[in-house]
Amino acid sequence: APASITATGVPSQSPLGASTECCTKHRACGISSAITGEVCSPRNVTASAIPNCSARSRHTFRSGPSPIIRNRFPALADACGKIGNVRIRATATVGGNLAHADYRLDPPPVLLILGAELVLSGPRQTRTVPIKNFYHGLYETALEPGEILVEVKVPPMAKESRALYLKYSSLSANDWPCLGVAALLRRDGKKCEQLRLAVSGLAMKPLLIDGLELARGQAITEGLLDEITRVV
Repeated sequence: APASITATGVPSQSPLGASTECCTKHRACGISSAITGEVCSPRNVTASAIPNCSARSRHTFRSGPSPIIRNRFPALADACGKIGNVRIRATATVGGNLAHADYRLDPPPVLLILGAELVLSGPRQTRTVPIKNFYHGLYETALEPGEILVEVKVPPMAKESRALYLKYSSLSANDWPCLGVAALLRRDGKKCEQLRLAVSGLAMKPLLIDGLELARGQAITEGLLDEITRVV
């Protein structure tokens, strides 16, 4: 069963990503998607969907990712730990970070390679959107006016899988990533069974790289790595 990052519905204070640019990119009538996505944003990690874990483990960026996230999704924990600095992480929320939709965010590339889904709730319906379809452009998302991001569903990784996140900054380590790279590799012996790559900072939105099916079933050699480089 998937682990999920779930909203409490309690407004956060000074969430990461609140900006005038974000508000102007969304319709400012009623409760705009920019405001609802930022203010009512996920703070908790629920462990109830994970086998043998019935209690909820509270999580904020301030205290760092929960042990559940660290054990099940270390690359995601690493990406969350690279957001800004301690001061920013003390007020940041998961939903605020994702709904901000800046092209330079840390968590989205990891969530893309993990195949995460976002649950959006509004007055008329609750719907699930794959994160690869959530970002439409700079500060633009699939959130409709009146909707809030209430849950992030992350499917479990296969035992043979490994994931990694690397952040490159042009200024200090506290800066936005000029390039964020997430990779997931599932191996069968010396052969690649699955490869996923995602990047942030290179386009108007985080990108999941297409065309990597060529690596499936292939031995991991320098030649294969050269082919993957050409695709990317």
